[in-house]
Amino acid sequence: TPPILTEIKVQETSSLSASISNFSPTRRSFKPAVFAFMVMALITLFPSNSTAQTPFLRELEDKAITTFEDGCRSISAFLRLPVATGTFEQVLEELRKREIVRNKWAKADEPLTWGRMSYMMCRALDIRGGLVMTATHRTTERYALRECLDRGLVPRQGNKVRYLSGADLMAVLYRMEVYVKSR
Repeated sequence: TPPILTEIKVQETSSLSASISNFSPTRRSFKPAVFAFMVMALITLFPSNSTAQTPFLRELEDKAITTFEDGCRSISAFLRLPVATGTFEQVLEELRKREIVRNKWAKADEPLTWGRMSYMMCRALDIRGGLVMTATHRTTERYALRECLDRGLVPRQGNKVRYLSGADLMAVLYRMEVYVKSR
């Protein structure tokens, strides 16, 4: 082969091996690909109102910290509630009727924690829980998070007071759908 082609092949090979060796499985290194997959999966999950949900799902990816309103809207969309695209007050009222959120939770702009999201997930998926949740007949954020950890619905690094990012919330919705289909 001519020397110029050999040189190009060496450069391509070295840049490829450098990019592979620099790859680390952090959120930033594969975020665009994972986001595109999750958006397509979530649009497929919510076919009845996918056109109305698309802007909400697209905005989630850019959020460093999601809000309680984002969590409520995502749970209502997951449950395919008719108020999923309504006002926050309508969504909150419907989730309160179904006992998915507590009555004292009302601030739309409050950051969403892993504990609060786990609580809503347990209530939405009708997860009964372990010994403590069964014995006390109560779902708490702490024990809901432990149940979700045990069932693989949330990542192992979470604790009840850490905040969710938009990508985390989308991943949780995907895991919820996988969990429902596996039951």
